[in-house]
Amino acid sequence: MNDNKKATSRVTAVGCCVENCSYHTDTGHCCAKAISVENATAKQKSETFCSTFTPKN
Repeated sequence: MNDNKKATSRVTAVGCCVENCSYHTDTGHCCAKAISVENATAKQKSETFCSTFTPKN
């Protein structure tokens, strides 16, 4: 997707490489029912974060 265009449909699969998150699957995806990416004032990708992250145990 072009970084300058907003998505017009929902994402059905979200990749995840954070192995310490309880929603991370061994196939490299997020299995949370919904995700929340936060920082309303972000200007760059590095300024956003997944607030759905929950550490394993």
